[in-house]
Amino acid sequence: MEKRVVVITGGATGIGLASAKKFAAKGDIIVLAGRREDKGNQAAEEIRAAGGEALFVKTDVSKEEDVKNLIQTAVEKYGRLDVLFNNAGVPGKMAGVHELTAEDFRETIDVDVMGGVYGTMYASRVMIEKGIQGVIINTTSELGIIACTNMAPYNMSKGAVKLFTMSAAADLGRFGIRVVSVAPGTIETPMVQAALENEEDARMIRSNHMRKQVLKAEDVANVVYFLSTEESTIINGCDVSVDDGFAYFKDWKVM
Repeated sequence: MEKRVVVITGGATGIGLASAKKFAAKGDIIVLAGRREDKGNQAAEEIRAAGGEALFVKTDVSKEEDVKNLIQTAVEKYGRLDVLFNNAGVPGKMAGVHELTAEDFRETIDVDVMGGVYGTMYASRVMIEKGIQGVIINTTSELGIIACTNMAPYNMSKGAVKLFTMSAAADLGRFGIRVVSVAPGTIETPMVQAALENEEDARMIRSNHMRKQVLKAEDVANVVYFLSTEESTIINGCDVSVDDGFAYFKDWKVM
């Protein structure tokens, strides 16, 4: 069987890196994308040291030309593209709506929304041209359906990605291409590490999950990999919660 080629944005750390290692362990070829060359090259080397095949391409997903180059580089080197994981994201500026600027919103949307839009545009064109019934997976968040204070840019961006996933799935289904998304709860990644170092914040984060644990990036990676396989072929155009009940459970005492 020909090895699959998997492109992962935000692939140097957190969920992206855990997913890259999962795919590589299963024999897939990995193309990592990110803004930091040091982290990206280190991640690719870790995968190669474990016996996998990996390439890092410096990419700022907020720039269309960078994403176009990423997809072209993967296809030129390996001849195909089977899976795209649009995972790159930023939390955005945390402040009240009345304290934010239009630029604050744009900076978050450019990465969290447009990065995935660019990736889906160019990856789907390659898949259609080559007759590959591939899979595109987006990272949303449970904060794309749950609003919270001081996070309007992130809330709206992740909500937009959820609806974009559905629209893209509707457009690409006739080509045999699936588009799905995963919505993590609070994951132990660099993005939330500062909060976990504060005892009160860490306690609150744990209490939001059914098992009172901070979730691991590897747990999300397992689901991402499953969604890329034929075993999940009927899962399409939906947002899969990977949150240990975060969105549907609160530890409230009912009197």
